[in-house]
Amino acid sequence: MFCEIVRGREASWRIYEDNEIIAFLDKYPISYGHALIAPKEHYENVIETPPNLVSRAFIVARALGKAAIKGLGASGFRIVTNTGSSAGQIIFHFHVHIIPRYSYGDPGPIEPRSEITEEKAREIVESYKKALEDREIKRMIAGEA
Repeated sequence: MFCEIVRGREASWRIYEDNEIIAFLDKYPISYGHALIAPKEHYENVIETPPNLVSRAFIVARALGKAAIKGLGASGFRIVTNTGSSAGQIIFHFHVHIIPRYSYGDPGPIEPRSEITEEKAREIVESYKKALEDREIKRMIAGEA
């Protein structure tokens, strides 16, 4: 599935992309702005992924977490990766979740999870992309801050 997103054969709401990593919105978000970061090359889980790509995915995840605070108004975020079915992994392509959290009136995870609407996805992608223009966040993505 993620390989098809990387190849452009499956639609996604892309937030960020470089030569090694792609970041896009979760189709069935847990919270407003829930995003996924994955290497473009296929590796089943964090154990099988080369260290440089694990590091790169977490560098981008950290920056997107900051972008969720700056651009989406989140008060915090969770960074999560699952390895194996027993840990909740259902897509067997290594990826990292950024799950923004909101302090005031945050009801916790959205359950049941439903597919994100096009209108909401456009709004979120625009907010992320605007936040990614921030100098500090650019430095974070570059691994400089």
